[in-house]
Amino acid sequence: MTDTLDTDIHATTLLSRNSDIIASKIDNETVMMDIDFDKYYGLEEVGTRIWELLETQTSFDQLCDKLVCEFDVSIEQCKTDVIPFILDLIEQKMLHINQV
Repeated sequence: MTDTLDTDIHATTLLSRNSDIIASKIDNETVMMDIDFDKYYGLEEVGTRIWELLETQTSFDQLCDKLVCEFDVSIEQCKTDVIPFILDLIEQKMLHINQV
């Protein structure tokens, strides 16, 4: 597998939360609110864990490595599944990206 995982997300892409997003964990789920755009979002268990892991700036590969250790999934499947989720969070302005 090459370092390029998607046109926007690479192995070394640094991901960080948008600090303007308000989030609260309820059981194994997270409810998030963007007060600038008056939007609400909900994350299930895996999405909640990804959000937690992105509390500090993390590379895409580091994120997937941590997820593989916690969930029964191969690294390839993890990357394939996480890219659309990350891209959606970026599109919704919930995450920031910085290429290395």
